[in-house]
Amino acid sequence: MVTMVVSGGLIALEAALKFQTPSFVYYAVGMLSWIVALAALNRRSRRE
Repeated sequence: MVTMVVSGGLIALEAALKFQTPSFVYYAVGMLSWIVALAALNRRSRRE
């Protein structure tokens, strides 16, 4: 969900500000959001 929101925002900014977002930015945002979610789930499961 985080990646979709960031992607949508960047696409809107690209149209408004006339710039091109490199593809690796989408990949990096996706991987970082996945890592954060995984860390949160692992931390939550340890507490139970």
